[in-house]
Amino acid sequence: LCVANRWQGPLCQPSSPVVGPVPPTGLSYLPSVAPVHSRNLVQSLHLHMQEPPLSSRLIAWPWLRRAVWVLLGVLLLWLLGWLALPPLLRSQGEKWAGAALGRTVHIGRVEFAPWALQLTLHDVAVAKAQGEGAQLTVRRLYVDVDASSLLRLAPVLDALEVDQPTLHLEQTAPGHYDVDDILARWAVDASPQPAPLPRFALYNVVLRDGAVDFVDHTVQRTHVLRALQLHLPFLSSLASKREIKVEPRLAFELNGSRFDSSAQSTPFLSSHH
Repeated sequence: LCVANRWQGPLCQPSSPVVGPVPPTGLSYLPSVAPVHSRNLVQSLHLHMQEPPLSSRLIAWPWLRRAVWVLLGVLLLWLLGWLALPPLLRSQGEKWAGAALGRTVHIGRVEFAPWALQLTLHDVAVAKAQGEGAQLTVRRLYVDVDASSLLRLAPVLDALEVDQPTLHLEQTAPGHYDVDDILARWAVDASPQPAPLPRFALYNVVLRDGAVDFVDHTVQRTHVLRALQLHLPFLSSLASKREIKVEPRLAFELNGSRFDSSAQSTPFLSSHH
């Protein structure tokens, strides 16, 4: 007669007298598989304890060691770019922009995210020719560069945002303005062969809360432009993007009168339609 026991396994009552001591219940134990499982568990633990440490595996697998070093190098470059590039870009940006414009340029703060190729300039100011006051101020300039710029060999921006730009212009005499020195620097000699259009692609161009003060000393009048808003979803001169539509929107307030317009065009086509 066998009886199932949930702790000790199946037990059977002997059918013939048993020599030797008998358990008090008169039952004998059948062989159990528990010792076999115990031996397997002990062997598994023993094999696991014999596995080499991580450092030994890195030495044994050169490709894994190289991958770890490459990953550490990339992380180090990102850290250096995040910490070291902003002050360098700020100083060099001021020098480069000052040399290009012939004016004093100040950049308040620079932020750069190397893992996303995003650059942000805060509190940019371009001084007037006499150095008194600012000709142009920009509260924030955000640029998101796409990695495909390296493949196309042309600037491709996923986003370009300009917040609160303020421009001060003056007409000192008929046909003469206080930015003539900058225009003279940018002037190029006329050529019978027009220069090819630069290659570029801009996505999500946004200008927010712009302002322009134009002082006309010839007639003693000041024109005020406020709340300038400009949105360009896409603008490109690349050959593969010339057929894409652009839907610009322009809104502003000029001398107290409000304007809001929208249009659809296909720029940079050979037909210019």
